[in-house]
Formats: sequence, C-alpha cells, structure tokens
Amino acid sequence: MLSFLKIRGSLLALALLAIQVLAVAASPLASNVEELSPALLTRARGKYVGSRCTTDSECFSLNCARTNGTSKLTCQRQPAGGKCATNVNCVSRQCDGTTRTCALSELLGKCSSKGDCDTSQSDVDCVNGVCLLQEGGRCSSDTSCASGHCIDHTCRTPPLAPYVFCDEDSDCLSKSCVFLDPRQCRNLDGSYTGCAYSELSYACAGYPLGHSCASNVECSVGTCKSGVCSESQVGDQCLEQYQCTGGALCGSDNKCYRPANGTLSPTTMCNSNATCTSGRCVDVIRNKDTQGVNSLFDTYVPAPVCDYLKNGQTGCKSFKDCSTGLCKDGTCEPGKEDDRCIVNYMCDAGFVCGTDGVCSKPAPASLSFGDVCSNATQCVSGVCDSSLRQSIGRPSFDNTQTVYHVDPTCQGSNTGGACKVQDDCYDGQCVNGVCSLSPLGGYCQRLGDCISQQCDGPSNACVLTSGFGTCSSDEGCFSGDCVESSYCIGGGGCDFPPRCAYVPLGGKCRYGSDCDRFGEGADCGTAGLCVVA
Repeated sequence: MLSFLKIRGSLLALALLAIQVLAVAASPLASNVEELSPALLTRARGKYVGSRCTTDSECFSLNCARTNGTSKLTCQRQPAGGKCATNVNCVSRQCDGTTRTCALSELLGKCSSKGDCDTSQSDVDCVNGVCLLQEGGRCSSDTSCASGHCIDHTCRTPPLAPYVFCDEDSDCLSKSCVFLDPRQCRNLDGSYTGCAYSELSYACAGYPLGHSCASNVECSVGTCKSGVCSESQVGDQCLEQYQCTGGALCGSDNKCYRPANGTLSPTTMCNSNATCTSGRCVDVIRNKDTQGVNSLFDTYVPAPVCDYLKNGQTGCKSFKDCSTGLCKDGTCEPGKEDDRCIVNYMCDAGFVCGTDGVCSKPAPASLSFGDVCSNATQCVSGVCDSSLRQSIGRPSFDNTQTVYHVDPTCQGSNTGGACKVQDDCYDGQCVNGVCSLSPLGGYCQRLGDCISQQCDGPSNACVLTSGFGTCSSDEGCFSGDCVESSYCIGGGGCDFPPRCAYVPLGGKCRYGSDCDRFGEGADCGTAGLCVVA
C-alpha cells in the first residue's frame, strides 16, 4: 500500500508540475514581458485573448466582447480609447502611458477595424489587420497602399484610366504609360488643367480614334461621341486643339474650323506653316509683355501658334504682330528718324529709342554717361554696355502713361578717357574733353578727382595727402614724409606703393587722418595738433 502511494504520489507531483507549466505558457505574461509592475502582475491572472468569458473583469485586457458578430463572448484586445495597462492590451499595440488608454494605429500599424486607424491625415482603412491608405491617398511606397501600388506618390488600383498617373505600360487600360506635360492634366470635358504635382510625371495615354470611351478626357484626339472616340466635324464644340482633327483648328468661339492659307495672325493656334501670315507655325515663341515688348527668353507653348512677323513681312495690324519692328501700312518695318518707339530694337540699326520715345540716329561719340545707346561708337566713352541693362522710362504710344523697359546705356570714362560733361568721368574732372586729375588747389568733388587722392570737402579743393595715403614724393604728403610701405621692408621687389607717414604726436594736423589713429590712438585736437584721443 505504501509503495502504491509512493507511485501515485510521484505521478501526482508530475501532473501538478505539468499543469503549472501549461498555466505559465497560457498566461498573458508568456507573450508580454515588457512590464512587470505590481498592478500588471495582479491583472495578469486574467484570461488571455481568445478565452471564453462572461465579464470584462475576467480578461487580462478587461475587454470581454462578442466574436466576429456572433453571440460567443471571448477576451479581446481593447480598441482605440479603451483602457490599458500595457501595449499588448491594445489592438494598435500602443498604450498611452499618461492616459492609460489605447492610441490609434498609425499607417502600417495593427488594427481590427477602421476605427483603430488614425485617419486625421489621409483616408486610411483596416485591411487584413493593417492600417493602409485607400485609393487616391498620398503615399511614399507600395507597402503603404491597400492596392499595393504607389504611383507618382498616389495610391492607385491598376489597370488605370487614361490620364491617370502611372509607372509602366502594364498599369494602364490603354497599355501605354507616357510622359505628361505638367500643364496638360485633363478635366472630364477634356480641357487642360495644371497637374496637382509639378514634378515630371507619366500618365496613361488616351484611347485612339474608334476606341470606346465614357468622356472626352479618355480620348487622345477628337471627342467622345456616343461612347466612341471620334473625329471632329467643322462646327463641333471644342476646348483644346487636339479635339479638332483632320486639319481643323479650335477657334476662339470654341468651335472646330478649317482656316485658309495665310490667314492666321501671330499667336493664333495653327497646324501648318501655310496657314500663318508669318509662314511659321511654331511651338516655341518669344513672349511679349502687356505693352508688346519682347521678353528675354523664348517660351514653349502647349499647342503650336503662328510666329510673329519679321521685318518686311505683310499682314500686321499693330506693332504687337511684329517680331521687332513697327507696323507701317500693314508691313513690319524698323523705325526710322522721328518714328515713335518704346524700346531700342524697334528702331533701325544705328538708331536709338530716346527717353522721348522717338527713334533718332546719334552722331559718333555724341552720347554721354547714362544715355541710351545701340553701339559703342555712339558713346563719348566708347563703351555701350548691354550687360548693365537699365530700366528706361518712355511715353507709351497713346501717351497715357510712362512705360519702362531695359536697354543698354553709355558708360563713363576713367582718367585719361574722353568726356563731354563732368558726369562722363568716373575719376577726375572733365577738362578740355579729357577726364583729368586735379593738381593741388584744383577743383574736386571726390577723392578720385585729385592727384593727391585727397579732396577737402568744405573748399572743394585738392589738398596734400593724409597719413597712409599713396604718394610719389615727400612734397605730396602733409607730413612731408613719403616712406616705403612697411610690407616691403626686408629687401627685394615690392608691389606695394609708398605711403605718406603720419604726423607725430604734437605735430600740426588738419584732420584725424593726418594722425596715427591706429598705432598711437591719436586724433587731431581742437588746437590743430595730433594728440592721444
């Protein structure tokens, strides 16, 4: 009997040990060892997810709920906003440590329904237990989209309709993914609109003529008639040039028409050179501003237009139809003497458009600093600078306002250069037609007017050079001492010019610059002597 009890006792002990092991394995702590606080240890005695229950208090998650719409009650993780003690209590696996409530899941986070996902930033749904972006959501990778396709930063579900952004031909119903001009995204009626995103993009091509369609936007050319992409007829409604086929154009009245040769004015939409009065149907054209003046750069246009008329071509109605000239009796011609103008290029070669808005031909070397010029020979300085383009004001053609446009102007002369008036000289005074430096006692307005490089402001007279000013002899210095630059001491060649010495302390002075301000801290005192300041 005793041996039986020993055997039975051993079996009982093994059984109890096995039960304990199973209990530990089934405990919520087996899958959550991130927190071991006393409160968590107390609640860990509750049932784990999936266990049958009748009340919330039975569950480690404190959430006893029906399973998948059935009447069966089991322990479930808490939805967003539910109470929690640790992350594993929550569907989102995110327990707010401050409020002790379950937070919403971010993109790619876990969920059991859409309510578990943070939808504040974009349209997100719960798909197979993961929060994913829906159709049209802004994305950065395929994995963030429910469709599994992030195309041009947008979640899409292939195959895609025409003019929807794409990555490759297989994305498209038309089987063709093509480059899209960012100005030519389409509205449902087929009219162009700017794309939502400005970066270079690709979109599914439209359907060819004869293909079934639901709206104009789906047709690469023509319009959608009775569910088929069809060619246009003269008089059909249109919004863009591509909707008119067979050589027809979309007119200003939004109807397709066929123009006769040589009838289309500049900037009018065209489909052949022959239809333009200029004889040129182009897709790159020089823009003009509201006054009709050319911009600095050419511009690509979405649909070809007739180019401006060159000088000598007929058919202009105003100067705005001409590339550079004026419109005279229906012909574009360059401006001659006394013709009105608002910018230099409207006048013939050798002419300038003056500030009075009239073309004139200046004599050689007759223009001064700041005058409008068209070539260097017109300037007394011999320099007509187009790089320093200045805005010149001139009266408008109807004389109702002043219009401003840039043109080259004559520049000034350096010492020794030619001049007509004082303003022509960058340095020195205009004397006998030459920009010359003034001697001691000569008239000056600035330092550069004097040989001594020193102009006395009150008297406007050139005076002896102050300390540290460049010199060539002792006589040119107020201190009477022209010395070799300190940078040259030590022998050998020197590129630094000699400089005037400072007046010593106690010596006579005119200005503070005569005294050694930097070395001795001196200044010119009220008695006209250099003293320590």
